[in-house]
Amino acid sequence: MPNFRCNFCESKSEFVWLDEFETHEGFRVFQCLKCCAVGTKNLAEQIDTQEPVQRCTKCGSWMFAEMECHTCAIVMMT
Repeated sequence: MPNFRCNFCESKSEFVWLDEFETHEGFRVFQCLKCCAVGTKNLAEQIDTQEPVQRCTKCGSWMFAEMECHTCAIVMMT
């Protein structure tokens, strides 16, 4: 299971993906196993990712180093 810092309880915990929800590329809907909160996570924020990540120079969100920023892509769509 992927590990992230929860936006609600602030703990680093495992998450269950809720695949029945549609999201933009680079994001998934999750449920925290510690506090049971449901929310959306940027996949680049995963604690144990093997891919290099960096902050976007435009919006400040975490992004995969070799890819376009998913957060900026969503902002441009709206």
